[in-house]
Amino acid sequence: MSVQMITMWYKYNDKDEEPKFNHIEFGHVNGEYPKPKDTSYSNQKAWEKSDWERKYAVLDGNHKIVKPVSYWVD
Repeated sequence: MSVQMITMWYKYNDKDEEPKFNHIEFGHVNGEYPKPKDTSYSNQKAWEKSDWERKYAVLDGNHKIVKPVSYWVD
């Protein structure tokens, strides 16, 4: 069974104290926020101004999370 490293991105909203899951990105990303997939995606350019949390995890061959890392990365 093959596994893939992923970064799970959680975004803080103005109304909520807890971050809400937004999306995954393949690989372990070290940035402060997710980068736009393409420069033409204007709504993703605003991501830089938002507050984000990331969590590293591993997907198995069936795209199931099998080993989430148990700490938040600031």
